[in-house]
Amino acid sequence: MSQKHSSLVTKLFWINLFNNLFWLSSVITFFYLNKGLNYTQILSLGAITSIAIILTEVPTGRIADKFGRRTSLLLSSLCFIIMIFIYLFANNFLIFALASIFAGIGISFTSGAAEALIYDNLLDNNEEHKMHKQMGFFMSAEVLAGVISPPIASIIAKGLLPWQFNILIYLTLISYFIAFVLTLTVSEKKINGREHETKHNFISELKSISSNKSLLRITFNKAIFGAAIASYLYLWQPQLQRANFPIEFFGIALAIGSFGIFLVNINIERINHIFRTNNLILLSTILPAVAIMISYIFLTPVLGFLFYLIIRISSSARNPILSKLINNEILSKNRASILSLISMVTAIFSILLQPLIGFISDINFNVGLILIGALCFVSFALFPIKERT
Repeated sequence: MSQKHSSLVTKLFWINLFNNLFWLSSVITFFYLNKGLNYTQILSLGAITSIAIILTEVPTGRIADKFGRRTSLLLSSLCFIIMIFIYLFANNFLIFALASIFAGIGISFTSGAAEALIYDNLLDNNEEHKMHKQMGFFMSAEVLAGVISPPIASIIAKGLLPWQFNILIYLTLISYFIAFVLTLTVSEKKINGREHETKHNFISELKSISSNKSLLRITFNKAIFGAAIASYLYLWQPQLQRANFPIEFFGIALAIGSFGIFLVNINIERINHIFRTNNLILLSTILPAVAIMISYIFLTPVLGFLFYLIIRISSSARNPILSKLINNEILSKNRASILSLISMVTAIFSILLQPLIGFISDINFNVGLILIGALCFVSFALFPIKERT
């Protein structure tokens, strides 16, 4: 691997790390509940974020392909800074909805941009076969952030008081600003043909996905499973609280889970070699599905914690593998646009499923968990994924 490419991936790793130092993460559901939101509203915020993603994915993908992935990442950082600033004075659902809109736009700007940067630089060095390894390293920054901040944050906010939540918001604001400064140092290789990319349109890109059965299956599998797991990540905190798991240990639980994901991501090439792609996708879908559906039956602090670890760590193994399979199906010149379109499909399923899961959880929390597990099963049953040989 060239030194230039290694430097790029390292910079993107640190940018990803600081962009994921969301210090509220270990108590985010309690934060929303403290502000008077219910589960339906909390999960609806995820749906609002998804709506913003849908409305902006294609134009932000155009910006990434036409003006550069670095520009897209900078705009993403600005949106995240505005989002967390709104959290300082948000006190009702509508204001949180505004913050969620900025979050969605920020996600749209970053969606596919860093991934496209990595893949195109690998392609330039004829090393595209290393995509899953490099994406594993890049994604490991997200979970490493989850190791660093939650233990500290859960101690700071152990009383679940407003001033404690504000400290975590300020820490997040500082982290996002550092990510913005680091993004300014990223350089980007010019892709031949970028000046012609505006000739591609939404319909042609949609056809490129729909005409590729393998890519279509991966897209829908990823979308359904992703919406289900995203919903679980809002419910695990109240579930552990019901099991009498101490609040001050929530950050430790999140950190251990994040460290487990970190180990999976940096060793994904070895894990993939042991299990093979098809078996690994099956295992990382079925295992969290079963764990979610039965976790409410064994409601003790220790078992609740173990189920949480199984769900988070096993489901994470899918991400770098799916990234490799998806990128193998896409041409470089409109890679960011296609990846953005795939993210848009994921957002549509989040809009449909997350408010529903939240509504059912308000009525019966355990039934909400069962629905999440069932959706994980559905993603694989209806849209099985197999690596091309």
